[in-house]
Amino acid sequence: MPSWSAQRTHDEYVVHREDYRRVLREITTHVSATLRSAGIKPHKVEVRDKEPLSLFAKQGKPAKDSHLPTRYENPWEECSDLLGVRIIVQLASEKWPVADAFESSDEFQVLGIDDKEASREVKALTYAGLHLDLLCKWAETPLSKRIRCEVQIRTLAEHTWAETEHEFIYKGPEEIPKKTQRQFARVLALVELLDLELDRGVRSVSELPSFAILRLSKSLAEDARDLGWTHGSRSLSLENLDEIRQRTDRSPDELTELARNFAAGSRQKLDDLQTAIGPASQRFDVNVHALAAQPECILVAALIVENPFQVARQFEFSDLYDQIQSIARAMKLGRYFSQ
Repeated sequence: MPSWSAQRTHDEYVVHREDYRRVLREITTHVSATLRSAGIKPHKVEVRDKEPLSLFAKQGKPAKDSHLPTRYENPWEECSDLLGVRIIVQLASEKWPVADAFESSDEFQVLGIDDKEASREVKALTYAGLHLDLLCKWAETPLSKRIRCEVQIRTLAEHTWAETEHEFIYKGPEEIPKKTQRQFARVLALVELLDLELDRGVRSVSELPSFAILRLSKSLAEDARDLGWTHGSRSLSLENLDEIRQRTDRSPDELTELARNFAAGSRQKLDDLQTAIGPASQRFDVNVHALAAQPECILVAALIVENPFQVARQFEFSDLYDQIQSIARAMKLGRYFSQ
């Protein structure tokens, strides 16, 4: 078989590019599932397939220590960045949990980890992203049954710096003064400091008892968004959830798990509830059904289904009683509540 010249590599890739794009769509789905199963909510996930001309140029430039006329003997198995994923997280402490999620995944095999922070010189100001070389276990194309994917994991601050540096320095004009290059390098110290202080601040706030209710509120808002519900009032959610927590005598984390499991397994019940008394229904009366328009309605529905008699007793003298009763009635469980 003839060697993979730069031109042959380019031409074959053009013919089969749609196969790689199909795999990339599958990668997107599997990456989302991997992160979701690990409880990770990234700021943003970006994907891309390599441009044919970029592959042509790369294949035409042998590695410095290679005797070969081209970069790869077999580009379809050796080139790790034909397909790429960039995962942007808000905090530096979230980068390694993302890597750990891929390590635990059944869909991917981690072939290598390039920790830019660990490999840089102590006194150097360089990019500190985390890069993974993944094997996509399920994927194949007519060119190869072994498909790799490069994953870049960055903080939002690192991403902002890297994108700007890439455009103006790495792929910028020639003869950029050293003073200007140093300016970009110095910004990395601020990026590192920003990520460090953000992590410290978030950790400090997260340890406050009141933050548990806020975390529960955010989780319910995400569940409601997944169901296609309205956002409701955040301040009203915090008030309602504090009341629910006190009267049920359950921790915010326990309530979060209850609501999430219910939302995942009782989609039809929740859809029927919204159809009956949700904000888009003809029966909706804000004085009686306001709770049905809130994300915490998911939690209330879960509590009612779990033990309607207990809920009726716990909230008997609560300002939420009438609204909880309306939800119970819509779910055909109103008989447990006083008329």
